[in-house]
Amino acid sequence: MAKSLILANGNIFVGLNSHGSVSDFFYPYVGVENHVRGEPHRIGVWQHGRMSWLDSGEWNIEIDLHDGTFIGTMKCFNKNTNLELLFTDVVYNEKNIFLREVEITNHGEHTEDIKIFFHQVFSIYGTQQEDTVYYDPVKNAIIQYEGRRVFFIYGETSDIPFNDYSVGLYGIEGKEGTWKDAEDGMLSKNPIEHGHVDSTFSLSLTIHKNEKKKVYYWITVGETKSEVYELHDYVKYRTPAQLIESTTKFWKAWLTRQDYPECDLTEKRQLELFKKSLFYIRGNIDNRGSIIASGDSDMLQHGRDTYSYMWPRDGAMTVMVLLMVGEYNISKHFFKFCNDVIEPDGYLMHKYKSDRSLGSSWHAFIKDGEPVLPIQEDETALVLVALFEYYQKTKDIEFI
Repeated sequence: MAKSLILANGNIFVGLNSHGSVSDFFYPYVGVENHVRGEPHRIGVWQHGRMSWLDSGEWNIEIDLHDGTFIGTMKCFNKNTNLELLFTDVVYNEKNIFLREVEITNHGEHTEDIKIFFHQVFSIYGTQQEDTVYYDPVKNAIIQYEGRRVFFIYGETSDIPFNDYSVGLYGIEGKEGTWKDAEDGMLSKNPIEHGHVDSTFSLSLTIHKNEKKKVYYWITVGETKSEVYELHDYVKYRTPAQLIESTTKFWKAWLTRQDYPECDLTEKRQLELFKKSLFYIRGNIDNRGSIIASGDSDMLQHGRDTYSYMWPRDGAMTVMVLLMVGEYNISKHFFKFCNDVIEPDGYLMHKYKSDRSLGSSWHAFIKDGEPVLPIQEDETALVLVALFEYYQKTKDIEFI
């Protein structure tokens, strides 16, 4: 069930499955409002008159983090087409932007004319109704929105935007989605649809023998159209390559800003896993202090709920680990979160959402006919233990 890769910046959380498809997209809180919820965003290549989706089984896919930074890398090779796709994926650390660079290499003996297709299916606010998706001919972009959630979707190669598109219904009224429309290599250019909807666009490339070409794809997200348009203009002004470089440097600096205590990580592989674990822990932490258990919506296939909640107990244990490696800022936000949600009588409830609302629970308020507190004692006790650990590390008596 676990995602092959997560990327995040404390406001956006993106989960990628084993085929590199976006299958979770949280905004504006890590763990609250999953706008994808397991419906994969497909990527496909049209070549020699046929479509090959990355999840078709034809591609050998390796997906991981770049060493020493919170940047995704995915290598895809199809021996039937002699094409290699190398993805570099980032959630920009400063703004609400998800960005993918795809370097396509032709390892064959002949020049190839190909198309690369990107498919999106959002369920904004976690629902499958009321969304609108349309093509904007001025910005040459796909816009999907509902209420105060707006997604701007765009792709280009050599500064030339995508040249074919369609939007439509997804999974209702007998419609499978625009990704199905793409399987003949052409899209119908339907300009607008509402309900449970999806979108697909494609970029055309001619790649000579042993040549490499790059495609850039990005999603900006915000509360208004003007916000997401400004973010798009920001990417165009800064350039995607610069944003990738800037994000890479930020996370390298975040990782190496301090010396880590002695921990017997003598083997290279152990040290790599240690670094990755810090990034993945950070990815599950909202900038406002919540530390969620998991952002993986695949849980919904096996139960009634997700793990996209903050258990104070689990958060406290995570904080104690972060204190061991000298990370104090995240710890302070966690304690502020707990201070804001604690009950007047001095205890914390079972679990919470990242927006500080009360999470679901299975603890009753009555037992054997008598009222009881619907709590687990360690949800409160371990937070106090962690707070004492924080004080021992920092001596920050004013904060306490």
